[in-house]
Amino acid sequence: MNIKVHGAFFGICFLIDILLGILFPVDTSLLTLVFIPQMTLAGLILSVNDMNLTNHLLLAMGLGLWIDFTRYGFEFATTFAFLLTVLVVHIWSKHMSESIYERVILVVIGIFVNEWILYFFLTLTGTIRLDMVEWLSRREFLTILGNVPLIVACIYLNDFKEDQLSKQDRVKRAKEKVRWMNVNS
Repeated sequence: MNIKVHGAFFGICFLIDILLGILFPVDTSLLTLVFIPQMTLAGLILSVNDMNLTNHLLLAMGLGLWIDFTRYGFEFATTFAFLLTVLVVHIWSKHMSESIYERVILVVIGIFVNEWILYFFLTLTGTIRLDMVEWLSRREFLTILGNVPLIVACIYLNDFKEDQLSKQDRVKRAKEKVRWMNVNS
């Protein structure tokens, strides 16, 4: 796992989330429809095949803490939601292939699960007092629909990241000199 390439990938995803958050400000009162860009979460879900569960959970915790500290500050709600979402997606991803349609569906389901975990956590802590229908109609609906183009862009960005990692791996392997082949028997 190359830290620089993964860091650049998640940095770009986070930057796009920030820029879209500025273009589409969040109505914290939830009186209107709300769009929450989730490209960082999409990148986290798409990298499920690149990492083992421990590294993926550590990355989810780090990204969740970063988002909590820089954007929301909901008593670590994003961190908690990212961790549970990664666990669920890690289980589901074992039964899916690498087609673009299945990856889009996996990320949409992951965003849906993340939003539901966030809803239950915020309701449990008393931070919000909305029923499920209001949450679905005001936040979930536009968040999921608005993130579909972002998910497709994130899939292509993730494929570019994977190509870069495989190129680096090929260059590294080409430079290796295997000494055991020169040993006389």
